[in-house]
Amino acid sequence: MPSGKRPKGRVPEHARGKQAVATPAGTKNDRLSWRLAGIDLGGPWSWRKTTAAELAMLHAKIRDFETMTADEVFGPNRGNKHIPVGNLAAQARDRLENLGLDDLDDLYELRLGGRTRLWGFRQGNVIHVLWWDPDHTVCPVRRT
Repeated sequence: MPSGKRPKGRVPEHARGKQAVATPAGTKNDRLSWRLAGIDLGGPWSWRKTTAAELAMLHAKIRDFETMTADEVFGPNRGNKHIPVGNLAAQARDRLENLGLDDLDDLYELRLGGRTRLWGFRQGNVIHVLWWDPDHTVCPVRRT
C-alpha cells in the first residue's frame, strides 16, 4: 500500500474515540475549521436525511463560522456551546458508543437556526462534525 494511504472503509484515526480537549495555547485566535471524515451516515441524525435546501443553509452557516475564532463562535449568548455527554439523550449516548466515541467528555452544539443543530467534537480550533440534528433531539431542552 502506498505511503500515506489507508485501507478503504477504515475509520480515520481522528474520527475514532478521541477526547474533546480544551483549546491548546496558540489556537485561541485561530479561525474555526472542520473535519468531515467522521460524519455519521447512519442512525437517527444521519447526514443522508438532509435536503438540498438544508445543505445550502448549512454551507452558508459554516462559511460564516469559518470567519470567526472558536472563542467568538462559542462566546456568551451565541447559542453555540459544549455539552457534557452525560447531558445528552440516552439515544445519543448509545449512538456514540456504537460509533466508538464513548470516551468523549463533551460534544459541541452549533445552533444553525430555530431547532436545527450541528453536533461534533472539538480538538483545538477544529470541529469534527458528527450529526445533523434538525429537530433538536440530541440534547432536548428540559423545561422545569
